Parts: sequence; C-alpha cells; structure tokens
Amino acid sequence: MAVLGLVAIITTEVLARAGLGLGDPPLYQTDPEIEYLLKPNQRVKRFGHRYVVNRYGMRSDDFEPKKGAPGERRVLVFGDSVVNGGAQVDQGRLATEQLRVRLGRTSQVATVGNVAAFSWGPGNWLAYARRFGFLDADTAIIVVNGADYGDVPTFAPLRPDTHPSQPPLSALVEGATRYLPAYLGLDQSSGPARESTDADRAASLRDLAELIVMARRAGVQVRLVQHYERDELDGAGLPAGLQAFSRLCEEYEVPVVSMRDAERRARDVAYLDDIHLSPEGQDLLTDALLAAANLPAGGRHVAAFGLRH
Repeated sequence: MAVLGLVAIITTEVLARAGLGLGDPPLYQTDPEIEYLLKPNQRVKRFGHRYVVNRYGMRSDDFEPKKGAPGERRVLVFGDSVVNGGAQVDQGRLATEQLRVRLGRTSQVATVGNVAAFSWGPGNWLAYARRFGFLDADTAIIVVNGADYGDVPTFAPLRPDTHPSQPPLSALVEGATRYLPAYLGLDQSSGPARESTDADRAASLRDLAELIVMARRAGVQVRLVQHYERDELDGAGLPAGLQAFSRLCEEYEVPVVSMRDAERRARDVAYLDDIHLSPEGQDLLTDALLAAANLPAGGRHVAAFGLRH
C-alpha cells in the first residue's frame, strides 16, 4: 500500500507539473528602489500558457538596449497586473505582444516592452525608469486604473501566494497552499488591506508627473490609457482615481485614451474578475494601445478610440 501511495503521489506530481505547470511559477525579486520586479530571464509554462520574462524584468521577449534596425519603432507600456496579464493569459495574447505584431505591419521592425508587475503603481514605474531608462523608446504608454491612485511602494516582504520569490517544494505543495484555499473560498490575506492616505494619493500623482517629465526629457512621447474596473463602467463621470490622473494629463498635455465604451460593450467576456482582463479583454487593450501609439503630438482625450475635441 505504501508503494502504491508513493506511486500515486509521484504520478500526481508529474501530471501537475506537465499538465498545469505547477511547481514552476514566475518568480519575483525584491529591489531597494523599485520595491520588487520579475526576476530576469524566465521562461515558464503555466496552465498551458507561455510566460516569458526578458533581461529587464519585462514580460516580453528580449531586445537590445538601443534600436539597431533601420525604421525600428519601439514602445514601452507601463502598468500593473492588467498589463502583465498573469498566468491566465498566454504570452501571445498579451496586448503588448499583439501591439508589436500590429505595429510591425506598418514599421519595418517593432519592439514593445511590457513594463508591468502585479500591484505596481506610479512609484514603481518611476523607479523602474530611473533604473533602466526608456531603452531608446519612441513612445511610453501608461495604462492606469483607479486602484493605481494612492498605490505607493511599501517594501513589505513578498507574499509567496502573490509574488513568489523561490520555487515551491513541489507542484502538489503549490497547489495545496496557493490555489486550493482560493478554490475553497478561504481568505489567504495576512490582514486587512492597507488603506491609501491623502499623502499616498498625492505621492502617486507626483510620481506619475515625474515619470512624464523624465520621458519627455529623453525624447519619448507619453500617452495614457484609462482602464475601468467592471463595477465602474456604469457610473456617472470618471471614478476618483481616473479623474485625478486625467486632470494631471490635462496639466501636462498628455493625450488620453479611454477604454470605457469598449469595455462596457464587452463586459461579459472582457474580464476575468472585477479588474483583470481575459484574453478577449487583452484584445480591447490592444486596440487602445494602438490608438494611443498612433495619436499625433498635441492630441487630447480619446473616447472609444476616436478623438474627442
């Protein structure tokens, strides 16, 4: 019986690794300035989906720090888990990957960097840009949602269920500790979520403003895309966070693309939960990124990917 039990455990372990990709999650590392970022140079497969991280900790294929090909167009997309996509979205279905393909139809070469990680906000993006620069990009597109307003780095220890820094002991251990509690509806949080303060919200706006100024000094065009949480789609006016970012963009004359109309029309298929995008939602984000990337200098706000005058 013991032998049969051991064989069953080993068989289940192999199936969990080969079939689900458990036991080999994308890993994060702490950073004294950025707070944390994806560990460089990873290639894993989770739930049948490819997950690639390049030398810069981006969820993108690797590329050189300077453009080399004539006519190359380069775009960096800053964001959080919405842009990163997570393991539930295959690498090829990410909006940043789709944008690279679509830009490549009009440029000889197109490079798009996915500068995003779970729970990042303006402070993380700014620190990342200070560390790596803009890597010879022509355009930086910042994708925001209301949760980014007041989201500041805390430098707390990384949680293994959201930002693992070491491989789990086994696929079965990861399944039992990371996914089974969520499946059973058990709360895995270590305590109540930290509430943003007025100082946090002011800091996030300062960080975003500094990122805009840094990019422009580097000769990079800046665009902003507004992504809505599902429960914000029917509200009157802009949610508080997006409204604050919008006012900042007006002050700095940064064109803005709103996803509200597109997400409202596709709400039944566009979301994995209240905020994260399904593969179909990533398609909508692709359209928004393309609209932002192709906006002329001096453009204003955009609604449903058409100019609002």
